[in-house]
Amino acid sequence: MSRIKKIAFNVVTNKICKAFFAVYKRQVSRNDVKYYGIGYKYKKLWYARCADEMLFGSSSSKSDALIVFEKVKIAIDQKLQLKLLSEKPSVQHHVDGVLFLGYYLFGRYSQKYYSNEKQCELSNRVKFFIPINKLTKKYVEKGFLQKAEKGKKLKYVARRVNHYVFLTNDSCVLSRFNFILKSLADYYSGSECPFALHELYVLLRRSCALTLAHRHKMKSTKSAFLRWGTDLTVNYYCINKKKEIVGKLISFDSLELTPGK
Repeated sequence: MSRIKKIAFNVVTNKICKAFFAVYKRQVSRNDVKYYGIGYKYKKLWYARCADEMLFGSSSSKSDALIVFEKVKIAIDQKLQLKLLSEKPSVQHHVDGVLFLGYYLFGRYSQKYYSNEKQCELSNRVKFFIPINKLTKKYVEKGFLQKAEKGKKLKYVARRVNHYVFLTNDSCVLSRFNFILKSLADYYSGSECPFALHELYVLLRRSCALTLAHRHKMKSTKSAFLRWGTDLTVNYYCINKKKEIVGKLISFDSLELTPGK
């Protein structure tokens, strides 16, 4: 749209959209695809695919959505000769959000509010949020965290990473944890609320502290933080381009959590 506006800067956006819509209708007609108008009586199906994940959207009942799933499963099995990882479909209303590619997708569809006695409409842009509970459970399975019961409440606490305890040196441990932090920050940079990762970062830092503590026969995270500081800064040596041995510092990376645009 921005490229077209540069060429046809005198044409309003509404007219450009209508022109695109007319071209689209002619295209589907030429391809012998039946075009359906907008209305509650029509049943429509959309889908998005990326890698091995697919997301279907249906403007119909839940029973119709289940029928569509069965047909898709048969087509994938017989025509593509592939198998679904999950035989049980996850069918839910879009208002509750859907999980796709590691994000929770939400939308504010045609919601309206009143301001200064004038009716305004909120944006219907899809919102991307972080499934922090699923992420936390993932790192429990990976051995970074563990479940702990406190009365009737269940919470997650840090634990040492056993296969990191035997790494070459402390800087390797910090590098592994920093790689995890950067990967999380990069992948969820498009989230509306990246601050949701903060609690997970705190738990991973304690996990890093416990891992360093066990490498040096210490008993607790407190002793690790007293020795290396709250950011777990450790010294290490490396050889530069001039083949000189130089001392460097590495810390647990406190990444800035800023919302995506």
